[in-house]
Amino acid sequence: MEDLPSAAEEHARPLGLSETVMYVTDPRQSRLVPLPGRQDQDDAPLKPVRIGGTLPGRAFRAVELAPARSPATPAE
Repeated sequence: MEDLPSAAEEHARPLGLSETVMYVTDPRQSRLVPLPGRQDQDDAPLKPVRIGGTLPGRAFRAVELAPARSPATPAE
């Protein structure tokens, strides 16, 4: 399971995706927990996010991709 994020990133690169982050749901389906090996822009480990009221949570509930801009990319 620890190799899964790296494998996904390798397969996403030919599609033009430069960053991939994978989350799994906790047993109560209230939080999305990042798989190990990814850091935020400050090199800190990613933290779990709530499913309710967040972009990742919306993607999880809708069972579809929810593209988001990179924190380094300015908003238009």
